[in-house]
Amino acid sequence: MGQKLLWRGTKRFIAAPIVAGLSAAALAQAALVAAGALGLPAWLPGGRALEPGTLPGALAGLGAALALLLAPAWRGSLLAQERRLAAWGLAWFLGLWQGAACAFFLLVASRMSALEPGRVLGAFALVATFGSLAALLAARWPNAFPGLAVFWAAGVPMSCYILAELFRTTPPGFAGWAPNASDEAQWLHALVDAALKGSPGTAAVGALQGRLASGAEFQGASVAAVAGLGLAAGGLLVAGLRREPPAVPEAPRFSA
Repeated sequence: MGQKLLWRGTKRFIAAPIVAGLSAAALAQAALVAAGALGLPAWLPGGRALEPGTLPGALAGLGAALALLLAPAWRGSLLAQERRLAAWGLAWFLGLWQGAACAFFLLVASRMSALEPGRVLGAFALVATFGSLAALLAARWPNAFPGLAVFWAAGVPMSCYILAELFRTTPPGFAGWAPNASDEAQWLHALVDAALKGSPGTAAVGALQGRLASGAEFQGASVAAVAGLGLAAGGLLVAGLRREPPAVPEAPRFSA
């Protein structure tokens, strides 16, 4: 009986959608590395993004984007778990796998462009963190997740850009966007930096490059703090999950 239950739990933990989704994510990143290695003409859309110097950043951004795109596919497997701890473990398995795949292809890309191992580790940690959070968010609020994902991945960076441009039109911003531009703008710099750290794409790319798009340093303790907050947020999301009841087969109908 114990073996039967163990087998049933294993079958639910790693279902076919999980294998298919994780394989698709790995193939997409492998295709990006192959395109970067072969080289694309600069006039093609995205051709310059695949140059050796920019390929690692494109890989980190793709890893974060795939974590959000694939999150709805994991909902059924997460809600099928009989215990919340198992659902949390599955979410982190999905995130860690995606982070490991991204780190692997970053190491492959490092043959063309030198990368620091510590920064690759930071990108791995953040892709894993955002991957697990996205899976739990999609399971908790499936209807709201598409809009939330778009705002999370694109709306937050765009809002930061708009804020920065508006800041440049004010007297304190005439000197440019710099951490020490003025005392009055410190809160705005802190807000933009926090938002960029919380957005999957900008955080993953920033951890890989050691700096955020705003110019603030982002490595070491800062990356660990974001990953720790993600771990805590995941625990809160798991507490709100509700397991779906098993589907009841419809009774057969007989025609007169």
